[in-house]
Parts: sequence; structure tokens; C-alpha cells
Amino acid sequence: MALALVGVALSFLGWYGVSGRATIGEQVPYLASASIPGAALIVAAAVVLSAESAARATRRTDALIADLHAVLVDAVPIDAEASATAPQDDTFVVPPGGEHFHRAGCALVVGKPAVELLDVDDVVRRRLSACPICEPDRAE
Repeated sequence: MALALVGVALSFLGWYGVSGRATIGEQVPYLASASIPGAALIVAAAVVLSAESAARATRRTDALIADLHAVLVDAVPIDAEASATAPQDDTFVVPPGGEHFHRAGCALVVGKPAVELLDVDDVVRRRLSACPICEPDRAE
């Protein structure tokens, strides 16, 4: 901001000096010593401010990505009682209100409460589509 302020001040002084002179020969010193350097400082300030803005946006994006990564790889605690009743990998499940059926070990449903166990008849009757991640409709 200081560069921009100095640039504006120099441009104003150059304009003020040029406006009071009648001939080009008298105006050139004001252009060379104030107006042109003032314009250069304004351009430099714009470059510095845009670079700082881009760096700030990059830092913010990096922080958000790091937060998202931490959330995605955070281990879900498994209690002993829930794991004893957990469905097997060959069982299909659907979360409440879900439109896709999943394998029990699918990353999209592991650790979610109240998943419903399904059999093939339930899947057909409810017209559920297969999860595109775990692909429960494919034979392994």
C-alpha cells in the first residue's frame, strides 16, 4: 500500500508540475522525475498486492486441504459391542434413506450408525443401485 500511495503522490506532483508549464521542454522534467516513476510505483504496488493475495489464497487452500485430509484419514473408533454385531464383508448394507447399497466394508458406510442389513431380494424390491466405490454387484 505504501508503494501505491507514493506512486499516487508522485503522479499527482508530476501532473501538477506539468499543468503549470506551457512548453514540452518545461514539462519533460516533471514527467521524468515524478509522473513516470509514480506510474511505475503504482504498477509495482499492483504486482506486489496481487502476488500477496495469491500467496494468501494458496496458504488458505493448503490449510483447508490439510484439514480435509485429517478428517478423511482419522480413524473411527470401534467399540467391542458394535464390532461383534457388525455385518460381514459379503453382506450388503444401506444407510438410512440411502439410494445405493454397499458392501459392509465400504468406506462410505464403515462407522456410520444404523446401517440396515440387506439381502438380494431387499435390493431388488427397493430398487437400490450399487455403490460406485465398492461395486457390490460385481463378483470378486
